[in-house]
Amino acid sequence: MWFINADLFLVGSNQTLRIDYANAAKTYGNPEIGPRLQAAGIGDLTELLSCFFMGKESMTAFSEGGSLMVDDRPWAEFVAPKLMFDSTVDRSLETLKPFYASPLEMLIFAGIDKTEEEAARAALALRHEAHKVTLDGEVLLYRGMIGGSQEETFMAALDIDPRDYTARFYLKDIAVQRMGLFIRWNELDNARAFLAKVQPYLGDDLAYALMEGDVLFAEEKHEEAARAYRRYLDLGGTEARASERAG
Repeated sequence: MWFINADLFLVGSNQTLRIDYANAAKTYGNPEIGPRLQAAGIGDLTELLSCFFMGKESMTAFSEGGSLMVDDRPWAEFVAPKLMFDSTVDRSLETLKPFYASPLEMLIFAGIDKTEEEAARAALALRHEAHKVTLDGEVLLYRGMIGGSQEETFMAALDIDPRDYTARFYLKDIAVQRMGLFIRWNELDNARAFLAKVQPYLGDDLAYALMEGDVLFAEEKHEEAARAYRRYLDLGGTEARASERAG
């Protein structure tokens, strides 16, 4: 079982499955594949492999006592459409969390030298620890705790592993929405405080440069705002207001 955002992917075979690190690295390094994965938020090979969620034994334990999906009783055909309109992600994640496993239990490192293997194992162990915290943040986020502080959980995950791309994605999404509301409500002190709060985690991101420009512009600090917008554009940003206000 693999987990990405709010989607689970099941992979089955009549043969024992293993994850071949060398093959995964080769595939991720393919210029037709790697950049597309990065554009989707899977920023490195460690993140890709850390989307692994559980293996056969855990899936068997998790599904024990469940209803079988068979030809003459295709219950999922009737339940799935209803679930599309019922927010169950948070409850599902709570149920799944105890079974979350490291990809190291499935990996083989044939053909990989010892130094690279040790580095890969260390990176995967660290990302797995961070992702366990990220899962807690996703539960809170999909629970819809408006006005809560879900960002604290994602920052805690990034404190464990600053390269946790999933935690960074959710933190950035929260920050952009929160900053937009602060500016719209003219709560510029709150906007400035929140910007300072996320700076250690998002300061190198083009989204941060845009948020900084928007706050400075709302504070009528137009020269400073123009510098922030120019930095945003230099990083590859494309929002029209940045071009208009960069001066």
